[in-house]
Amino acid sequence: MGATGGPKRFIIIKGKKVPLQTGGTSYRAVAAEVARALRESFGPQALVETEPAPGDTLGKKVFVLVVSSKLNGKTVEQKQRIVWRVIREALDGRESRVSVAIARGTDELW
Repeated sequence: MGATGGPKRFIIIKGKKVPLQTGGTSYRAVAAEVARALRESFGPQALVETEPAPGDTLGKKVFVLVVSSKLNGKTVEQKQRIVWRVIREALDGRESRVSVAIARGTDELW
């Protein structure tokens, strides 16, 4: 059970099952919150991956990749706006913890 008495929720980060934490500042907490919000927004078929940002020696920045059919036909700017809106809402003032967000439609895959 989680702290609120409900079932404990998990998220997969780099192939490992990690307890879902919210409101925290650790890499894992931020990555989990971002991944959860993006999956809720883009649906279960979306590819959402998070990992430590390259070159972040403190291990606090998150790199995000989203591939979703909901981004098909959108310009690069539109895709970024959509993804960053979700990130800002999820992190509520902590969005600077995300260093890079790459957003692609499934129509861009080859």
